[in-house]
Amino acid sequence: MKKKITVLVLSSCMLLSTLVPSSVACAEEFIDESTVVETVHTPEMPPGVYAEVHEDGSISVVKTDPMLKANVSRWGSSFYTNVAVSTGVATNAINTAFYSGIGSVLGIFGVVPLWALQGLLNAVGWTQMGSKPGASVAKLWDKNKNGWIGFYFQRGYDTAGKEVATRYSTL
Repeated sequence: MKKKITVLVLSSCMLLSTLVPSSVACAEEFIDESTVVETVHTPEMPPGVYAEVHEDGSISVVKTDPMLKANVSRWGSSFYTNVAVSTGVATNAINTAFYSGIGSVLGIFGVVPLWALQGLLNAVGWTQMGSKPGASVAKLWDKNKNGWIGFYFQRGYDTAGKEVATRYSTL
């Protein structure tokens, strides 16, 4: 019995190594169908949080588990957070956050964590967009131009299958 289990485990590892080569075991290279053009980390972002700017112009914000040193070898499916805000509400909330701090409008964005909102805002350079950046940011976040901004998340896993990161985006 031990031989069969060992063979099964070794076969699975060999198969996994062909599917997930070690040269692509980092978060920057596992971005659905688009390539990461730039990885952004600003001083305002907490440790372990960085933004990815994709070839198609979309932005994802990733938070890695600071207690784990593993890289993300694969990303799970994207899940809708059940949070969508109109571009008008987002515009006003972002303008308010610009002057009062993002914590003052956090409730508007529901279950989206503070670090994800900070990362998404910092990745688009919201503080360099003038005194009222809300409309510009909302326009960038509204990917399908329907007047609504939907928030999505994915979990990142290491080669052992342990969750080591979370990624938020406005697909």
